[in-house]
Amino acid sequence: MIIKDISFTPYYLKLLCLANRLDPYHAKYEQVKDRIKREHSGYIGEKRVLYPLKKLTFPNFILHNIRLQAAFSNKHFQMDFILVTPNFILIIESKNMSGDVVMHEGSHQLFHHDKAYDDPLNQVEEQKFQLVNWLAQTNYGQIPIETVVVMTSPNVRMNIHPSHQQHIKKIIPLAKLPAYIRRVNEHYNQSILLVGTARQLAYYFKECHEDHEPDILGRFGVNFDELIQGVTCEKCNFITIVYE
Repeated sequence: MIIKDISFTPYYLKLLCLANRLDPYHAKYEQVKDRIKREHSGYIGEKRVLYPLKKLTFPNFILHNIRLQAAFSNKHFQMDFILVTPNFILIIESKNMSGDVVMHEGSHQLFHHDKAYDDPLNQVEEQKFQLVNWLAQTNYGQIPIETVVVMTSPNVRMNIHPSHQQHIKKIIPLAKLPAYIRRVNEHYNQSILLVGTARQLAYYFKECHEDHEPDILGRFGVNFDELIQGVTCEKCNFITIVYE
């Protein structure tokens, strides 16, 4: 059951508005467009995750893009997906990378198209740490929490060195996600929560979610007077109407 469906984030929508208000020759235009491309790629990848989740036959509640305030600070942590069941919670981190993705021996980074990225397993384990502390402040008990990183592109080729056994087990292609979740469900074969209580917890996650709404102009170093003024035409989508 989907409790919080996939949707565009306020950050992504702000990026679109900013690009629409910048002159294409503005120094920050290409940087904004690149960020839009990356955000949209992540969105497409995350949409792919829903299909295998719908194959699950045991009670479950799905939430996309949950951002919560950390238990002991005013900072926040964000999770791509949370799967809430009566037996366990699964945090799913999605990565939409195509082509060769490599993790070398002794490395704590992924390499993709000659770029280095932070270890996504470390990332999702940090989310688990934060969620454990967050849940400790509620009345929902010590429900087990598992994690997985899903590579959502059908064209990805993973090359993880055999020394990284934990990464090989927990960084998986999308096609293996249903089987992975079923194994977790078989491992945690004792219910911690009633189905109704698990549903309540899922809705509580949704209630506590806080959207990320950064100062988009400040983030890219754009002044308000650098924006194109006027009203967007509903027919052609260009900013052609100016009130005087």
